[in-house]
Amino acid sequence: MAAGIWKYFASILLAALIVGFDGLGVRADAHEQAAPSGDPILFAGIWAQSGRASDSMEGEIVGAECAVRYLNEHGGVLGRPLVLKVYDSESTEQGARDAAETAVEDGAAVLLGAGWSMLSIPAARVAQSYGVPMISCMSTNPNLTLVGDYIFRICFTDSSQGRVLASFARNGLHLGRAAVLRITGDEYSMYLSQSFIRGFEKLGGQVVLEMEYKEPTHITEAELGRVQEAGPDLVVVAGHDESAFIVTRLQEMGMDAVYMGGDGWDTESFLKKGGNVIGSGYYTTHWDSALDGPLASVFKQYCGTTATTAALSFDALLLAANAIERAGTADPVIMQKALAETREFIGVTGQVDMTRRGDPQKQVVIKRIVDGVPQLVESVLPQDDAHSPEEGMPQDAREQKSAK
Repeated sequence: MAAGIWKYFASILLAALIVGFDGLGVRADAHEQAAPSGDPILFAGIWAQSGRASDSMEGEIVGAECAVRYLNEHGGVLGRPLVLKVYDSESTEQGARDAAETAVEDGAAVLLGAGWSMLSIPAARVAQSYGVPMISCMSTNPNLTLVGDYIFRICFTDSSQGRVLASFARNGLHLGRAAVLRITGDEYSMYLSQSFIRGFEKLGGQVVLEMEYKEPTHITEAELGRVQEAGPDLVVVAGHDESAFIVTRLQEMGMDAVYMGGDGWDTESFLKKGGNVIGSGYYTTHWDSALDGPLASVFKQYCGTTATTAALSFDALLLAANAIERAGTADPVIMQKALAETREFIGVTGQVDMTRRGDPQKQVVIKRIVDGVPQLVESVLPQDDAHSPEEGMPQDAREQKSAK
């Protein structure tokens, strides 16, 4: 295999669909690569295949599976074949712990997953306790990488996307009065809304209303009326696909405001639940197929999709393979060090420079919904957090993380 992992993609010829991937063996002469041999390297996907989270994780499984196929067809990693095995979390915290335990017992070199942050955190605690690296694909909760130094992610954090939303609202759209709605007891919603509020007020914006909701269908006309009476020019709904129901209700009431959300809006289910009739809205996400980076053609060809969830898991698996290649071994201790030292890794969803916290410094994509159709607005590379994602965490947790 070719050497010099940090120079891969240097000789990309997209017009001819020739990808230079030095260090992982995908080169102009990739068709001549010897088939991988020897003991396979086990990658464990901790994803829900049953329960309420299963529908949202189908894309992650697809992306990881096609990444394994792609790598094995081009020589594997260190000349060895990769094997991906999915362990069902059953959409529960205990199920995620059990799945991670079984994966470690099976000798997995790395854990991927586990989709929702509420499932990734218990799985991460297992991985950390055994000293096995874990890479999360879509868990944006800042607490995740606080679990320990063996825990990483390929996606941005809620701290990053909240600050980007705030900057775009103030500096891009020149909005000054915001109403912020979040889900009661939901950490994703809490961190996203807090980060937005902090950034918005720092830039001179005013938050005229903060309101929590448990279930969107239980929001009364009176509660929605409070939003309207506050007179915001911006309504931020820091939720998941249920946000579409709230936004469409406010639209039907004739509320004249801009609507905004985070990556929880970037799902097919969001559009099906009312996002397809939103007149104008903005949200942050991780990638858009219009951003035709070095791996975009390969990803689309092998995966047959442009789903962001699939692109992130494709990247997570390639990042793990990249670390093993640089380490020269699948030994978890040496691989962990390679992951922590990741710089200028180029994936489908952009370039990754790993921070000391195990979080990537990478782009945040802003999209606009115009008459129900999402469109790319811009890609932003945020500066490192002015406010550490450890804010709000117990002191001992922060000290444990900084000491590692």
